Amino acid sequence: MQTVFKARTTRKFYLFFLQLFVVWLSFSPYQDLTAQPSVSTNTILVDRLEIVGNDVLSQDELLAEMQTKENTTYFGFFKPWLGVYNFARFMFSDTSKASYHFKKPLASDSGSVQRWIQNSLGEQPRLFNPKDFNLDITRLKALYNYYGYHSVIIKTNIEYSENRNNVSLKINIDEGKPTRIDSIVFNGLNEAKAFNLNKFYDQSLLKVGDICHIGTILSERDRILSYFKNRGYYFFSPDSVLVTIDTMDYKAGVTYDIHLPEQIKYENIDVVVHNAFGADKAADLKTSSNDGIRVSVFNNDRLSHKLIYNAIDLVPGKYTQEKLRNTTIQKLGNTGIFESISIRNDSLMGDQLYSSIHLDLLPQHQIKPEILIDNRYNAPFIGSSLGYLNRNLFGGAESFNLSTSIGAQLSYNKALLEDINSNISSALPYNIDVRMVYGLSNVIGERFTTTLQYSFNQLPILLQQQSALLRFRSNLSANRFQRITLDFLELELVLSDTLTGFNELFTEKIASNLDVDPTNPEAVESSIDSLLQKRLNPIIRFDYLYNEFHDKIGQYSFRWNFLAEESGLMAYLIDRYIDKKTPKGFTDDDAQIFGLPYSHYLKFSSFLTFSKKASRRETLAFKLFLGWMFPYGKAENTPQERRFYSGGANSLRGWPFNSIGPGRNQSETVSNLGADIKIETSLEYRINFFTFLKQKSGIVLFTDIGNIWNREGENAFLFDSWYKEMAWDGGLGLRIGTPIGPIRLDFGYKLYDPSEQGNKWVISDLTPGDFNFSFAIGEAF
Repeated sequence: MQTVFKARTTRKFYLFFLQLFVVWLSFSPYQDLTAQPSVSTNTILVDRLEIVGNDVLSQDELLAEMQTKENTTYFGFFKPWLGVYNFARFMFSDTSKASYHFKKPLASDSGSVQRWIQNSLGEQPRLFNPKDFNLDITRLKALYNYYGYHSVIIKTNIEYSENRNNVSLKINIDEGKPTRIDSIVFNGLNEAKAFNLNKFYDQSLLKVGDICHIGTILSERDRILSYFKNRGYYFFSPDSVLVTIDTMDYKAGVTYDIHLPEQIKYENIDVVVHNAFGADKAADLKTSSNDGIRVSVFNNDRLSHKLIYNAIDLVPGKYTQEKLRNTTIQKLGNTGIFESISIRNDSLMGDQLYSSIHLDLLPQHQIKPEILIDNRYNAPFIGSSLGYLNRNLFGGAESFNLSTSIGAQLSYNKALLEDINSNISSALPYNIDVRMVYGLSNVIGERFTTTLQYSFNQLPILLQQQSALLRFRSNLSANRFQRITLDFLELELVLSDTLTGFNELFTEKIASNLDVDPTNPEAVESSIDSLLQKRLNPIIRFDYLYNEFHDKIGQYSFRWNFLAEESGLMAYLIDRYIDKKTPKGFTDDDAQIFGLPYSHYLKFSSFLTFSKKASRRETLAFKLFLGWMFPYGKAENTPQERRFYSGGANSLRGWPFNSIGPGRNQSETVSNLGADIKIETSLEYRINFFTFLKQKSGIVLFTDIGNIWNREGENAFLFDSWYKEMAWDGGLGLRIGTPIGPIRLDFGYKLYDPSEQGNKWVISDLTPGDFNFSFAIGEAF
């Protein structure tokens, strides 16, 4: 939610000189303030570090191996955080020390304040050390050798400034010709003749002619370990594989000497579920056994032993397999009731391994109170919620979650109700929500949940909306990278009603934008009746999420979410083949079953984000959202509660919540009704320059472009003009780190407004106080 603030800023004279002082310090970080002798060589600042000639390895990969660094620089010369660091050093320096530069202290000495400013807001000077730099060159050569480039030549050029306060470093790299593998030998596989080794050789990661990359050679060793550990060689370790590389000129031979231990079989497996509230007591012990697996549970009457048996893939009497050990841990974790899971090897007798699995339960009951604060309808919205969670309702890891929330807006958006003369009794939006979720855990990886929810919302456009929802959901194929959610049935019943003044609001602001003649009372009444008509949304939904996160400098993080939603197919089949009667008030062309109208539409959306950590303080992030929906069958329109919207904290931040579009529409009230097509993209430059609660914090420069469109009519999406109707904003945001995510405060300015009749480049009339303010928790994307 967002709120618009307009304020006039005044420039303080002393702040101007303070800024000049910090900038000066950043440009001249070791300038002597008292004309003392030149600085010693151990305080030479690395002003510039340049690497040229590298094609195989990126500059980020090379810099990651070096101790020599340069301070974070903007525009090739400006070092703001170094200036902050030096400013604190001069401000709080100890006058008793010879290095102090001022005759009188600027501020009382305070080590803790100085350290906080320097470590949280500033950046410590990166100094030049010739010994470290020589070691860096040695590391770079070793890195190239690791990648198979043994003939690399690295030359350096060191240039000092006239006063020897700064140094510029240049590294010239001639990568040379790579060394390639000409032979691959595996020794010691005679003991593995019982296996079909053709599969072993076919899966090899090394091929003759490949570059002699040490990483690939080690990955092949790991493959050998995994191959045999999953075939009974439980105690096969990295020390059991000796790798030899013989190089001559630009050729290399790779030999793996493999020493296989004895094959091991699982024997008895003991599973112990420990008491969650104290020491294990023999009096509380409940045991059972099945096919060599014994389960012992302390002080938990409701825990199903069958659930544990189904989760264990280790089979007594069968050869050990490392992958079965991992899937056992994963399945037990999928139940959601264990705080810790460990598998221990108790003893080895001959070729038989005796193991035990130890499980610590999470608390079964949990109360979750919350305070809710946002600005969803462009004004402060405050609420609270209370939830109860039972993680093991009937003993089979069934979860039961009951929550209720209530909240209200402290004021309403006057722009929506401008020029409305009716006596409005209450226009403040509020909501009440009650939700009950029952989850059935399945140890094979899926989790099935049933949701029953009731919501009551008073919208800012003088509409009241009630909905009752029943959903059956399954989470499939979950792993560290992806998640598939399938709502194989969702039934939502929606009821709408009006407040005093809605008829006037519809006539004055909404009707004409919906191609309804506002001077025709019958047309207006019919359109309002259609909007308020109760309806059923029978939905089938497929939701795919892929997420790959990297925190290393230079690497990309990637996230893609695709959603496909269909409503009405099952209801249509009932309408056509089962409920063939036409109730009073309906025609054969109306989408209804048993006298209840239903929605009939298809909806698709794709949400893509990229981010790259450019340095330890900087991140570039990009998002693209595409959405499209349309009615089919007997339906003529899409339901208002399922459409796309634009504007707000997670959308176009230069506009208030749900206040832009469709197309060139000028009415914020109409924007609150949504549209069927959406295109939106954003770009962020995130800079972390201080810490709060030990969390990274900083600022963000952002820009957003996008809009929503109708499928037809005045504000329809047209291929020859849609790009002219893209709204564009830019702004500055503050990120304050917390353990639950950064608090996000964004100040967005409109740059291009397609709803303006005259000059759409509103940036020409921009004033500092004419911004849109929004806040939320977590990054926008």
